[in-house]
Amino acid sequence: MPNSPRSADPLVIDAGPALALARIGKLQLPEQLFAEALLPHPVYAECLARPDRADAKAVSNAVAQGILLAADVPGGNHPPAVAGVGGRRSRRDSPESGLQSGGTAR
Repeated sequence: MPNSPRSADPLVIDAGPALALARIGKLQLPEQLFAEALLPHPVYAECLARPDRADAKAVSNAVAQGILLAADVPGGNHPPAVAGVGGRRSRRDSPESGLQSGGTAR
């Protein structure tokens, strides 16, 4: 994606998408498209729940290398941009949080 514009906004990643990106070897993708790729601490812990799995090890390595940032996220898990699998939930929660949801990627 050499011509893709990079968003100045951070991206907060849920466990499902983080582990899926790990499985296909694309954990660097969010960092290429957004200013930062954040894993809220509870999400990071969820990713590491099965530390023997290759996807958990890949997420851990990505955090150790600074590709993903395990962080406290202001407003809990409701950041400006969210990569998650709960499309309905994020659309439902969006009005209360003041955030705009892009829906679920296809």
